[in-house]
Amino acid sequence: MTINSETLVKLRRRSGFSQQDLADRAKISKRTIARLEAGEAETGNRVHTIRNLARALKVDAEVLSAPPSDDDINELGGGMQRVMTFVTSGTSLDFQMIQDRYGVSVDELVAAAPWMFTLLAEMSMLDRREKLSAARSNLTRLREGMASHLGKDGDPFGEVSARLDAEEASVVADDVLGKMLRDVEEWPEVEDHPFTAFLAEQAEKLKSPTVDAAELETQLLEPLPVWRIHLAWLNDLSGGDPVAAYALHSGLVRVSDIPNELREDARTAERVAFLRKAVSPEEKAQFEQNKFNQIKGEIK
Repeated sequence: MTINSETLVKLRRRSGFSQQDLADRAKISKRTIARLEAGEAETGNRVHTIRNLARALKVDAEVLSAPPSDDDINELGGGMQRVMTFVTSGTSLDFQMIQDRYGVSVDELVAAAPWMFTLLAEMSMLDRREKLSAARSNLTRLREGMASHLGKDGDPFGEVSARLDAEEASVVADDVLGKMLRDVEEWPEVEDHPFTAFLAEQAEKLKSPTVDAAELETQLLEPLPVWRIHLAWLNDLSGGDPVAAYALHSGLVRVSDIPNELREDARTAERVAFLRKAVSPEEKAQFEQNKFNQIKGEIK
């Protein structure tokens, strides 16, 4: 069986792998990957090469020899289905940073996302139930300890009690995102979202520069927070140079494209030069103009 070079390229890119990433996962040389993608390999590829590539790309071996039509990529075999979505450039960079730091591919992250979210959601619901129970107990003690004449004109804790009732209704309904609690017409703060507030609280406990709770944001009508985790690594990779950072954020350079020898702190200047080289003079001029316009807008 002979591997179709165009299909191999499409499958590799679909997985978010560089040639080196695929070589590492398939346990074959990068040179072999390059030859296969260039169509220079001999007719009839070795069985272990085909098997290892298919396993790394999570497809049936037969898919590798098929022409690269849309159907081939959408119907990947082995029970695999294509999930179409669009992400921001920041989210794309998040994926790249995670892949680079932890060795987890985009496909693996997408496959793990349902159980990861479910685990966090159930942890947040347990946290809310425990806090609600403690708040109820505290409120009961306050009422019992208050002199009777201080409450003769009504319940001084009526508003607090009403809020606890609303929280209990939300918890009972498994309202993870707290949609029953907030006014969607108002711009929501982090603390307005019980799930987001839980994430921020856990991040604060970690005291990790990698997961900065200060970067956790909410957006109007969006159910989940925006957490630009790539910012924790972007400054180090770009050496604080805005054009170098732009090269990564805009996708002109993928994180995996940065040579390993340039990752050392002692070679930051060379790494910055490598990143800046990917930005054309026209793009640099446009970037500077956009930056200038942003500053003018802030001054106004």
